[in-house]
Amino acid sequence: METIRSYIDSMFSVFEETDAVSKLREDITASMEDKYYELKAEGKSENEAIGTVIAEFGNIDELAQELGIKRKDKQCNTKPQKSIPTLPEAETRNFLSDKKKNALFIALGVFLCIAAPGLMIATAAMPVVSVENNGFAIEMAYSLSDRNMALAFTLLFALIAAAVALFIISGMRSAKYNYLEKEYELDQMTENAVRQDRERFMPKYRAFIAIGVVLCVVSPLAVIVPAFAIPTYMSYIGVCVGLMLLIVAAGVFLLVYGGYISSSYKFILQEEDYEVSKKRASEEKGTKRFLAVFWAAVPVIYLIVSFATGAWHMTWLIWPIAGVVDAVIVNLKANKGKEPA
Repeated sequence: METIRSYIDSMFSVFEETDAVSKLREDITASMEDKYYELKAEGKSENEAIGTVIAEFGNIDELAQELGIKRKDKQCNTKPQKSIPTLPEAETRNFLSDKKKNALFIALGVFLCIAAPGLMIATAAMPVVSVENNGFAIEMAYSLSDRNMALAFTLLFALIAAAVALFIISGMRSAKYNYLEKEYELDQMTENAVRQDRERFMPKYRAFIAIGVVLCVVSPLAVIVPAFAIPTYMSYIGVCVGLMLLIVAAGVFLLVYGGYISSSYKFILQEEDYEVSKKRASEEKGTKRFLAVFWAAVPVIYLIVSFATGAWHMTWLIWPIAGVVDAVIVNLKANKGKEPA
């Protein structure tokens, strides 16, 4: 509730103190508080209720103009400037906290999308153990059994479903901050605190990017090294390919996680791609829509190509390529607009 009052105070700070202004402030405060308590009664959380109330609020400038309310800084022959609300520190902290949680959800979802085919291949190509003369004999890994194939596809679709669920949850949690796509400002103390917080995060961010890239680069060693070290290598090639994809998934996880958090700091500080003019251009919405469609299409493309060609031993490459493309897009958005050193 204090966030709503602070929002109202910041909007009315540019108007002259008159009876009409006081009456309008009281009416808007009462209306927003009623809406807030209504949403709370419906089971909305504190942040969701506040975000919805602020997002649904109209343009105070148009209303003031209709009522003939004057601004403190109004000058002759000039258009009145648009009042810019100040985002409270508590709401800023809540935004960054939720974005860090969403970063984990999205990065984990991408990890599952890449790891799923790896685990499917490892499970399907798992050596089949048979009993011969009271001993154990291992059949070749590419002699796929119906049981292994059923288990492999079950695992694939279960992990993809879990990834989609994580994406949906993240999107729903982010929706309450849609009102921040409008113009706002931070007070100096809050802005300084956010910048200091980002500075503390930057060493981790650089480590995430470095380790993520290294993991993606060295991942083929999981297939190459066993080829020279294990005599019965072909019996375990599926397991080696699965391990390689798990390493790629771990690397992409770090790239996406670090890039998402870095972008969150730039968003709240309205820097680079998140400047007011670019927010109005809705570039970020376009990127989010593209990635949503992209990841919905990847499993469809994978299954269509795999069933059409039967080249399951090759089509798994679609997943690490998709993960790397996602990571590149996220990090390009995070780093776009930086001045060259």
